[in-house]
Amino acid sequence: MKKFIALIFFSSLILNIHGQKPEETEDWSRKPEVVTPGKGMLPPSDAIVLYGGAGDLDKWESEREGPAKWTAGEELTVAARAGGIKTKQSFGDMQLHIEWRSPAEVKGDGQGRGNSGIFLMGKYEV
Repeated sequence: MKKFIALIFFSSLILNIHGQKPEETEDWSRKPEVVTPGKGMLPPSDAIVLYGGAGDLDKWESEREGPAKWTAGEELTVAARAGGIKTKQSFGDMQLHIEWRSPAEVKGDGQGRGNSGIFLMGKYEV
């Protein structure tokens, strides 16, 4: 009797698995956007450039509310006692490209040795 019940159970399971067509379980109507790679030093076509240099802090705000109070020129410089900055836009899945300079002469311990200062989702430091 146990073998008969097991046979019925596994038969119905196999028939159910083979009875589904991929078109019924997957959404094939949406196609991903074609991404064109950037030429030279230009970003790819789908990139959201958060800092383009030359004083461009439009996409940033202070962690303490209000506009970012950092100095922005060819380089982005942290202003004394201005606190951190964060993007105005939130991100989920992403590819991150960053460039930063570490100290020429490494001194000190911990954060004094230099770091990127970049936090993903406001939690995880890169």
